[in-house]
Amino acid sequence: MINDREEAAIAHHARLFSLPTPDAPTLDAISAPELARLEACKSESEWNNACVDIKGVRGGQYPSDWFAKVNLSGLMHRVTSRW
Repeated sequence: MINDREEAAIAHHARLFSLPTPDAPTLDAISAPELARLEACKSESEWNNACVDIKGVRGGQYPSDWFAKVNLSGLMHRVTSRW
């Protein structure tokens, strides 16, 4: 018999390694308009609001290519260095 903690861990791992279902939120790639919105941010508050909106359409998760398109590309550093 498994306890509640073990059951939660099993459910967590099942979500991590399962294929998305049609009704599950996806982590679609960030769009060009979303990147443009981030690029245009003039304050930390604008940046945070943009991030909330970007994640909001993906069930609270960052887009699948966020790290490459926002961090590695230098976009985040370029924008935040202007504040």
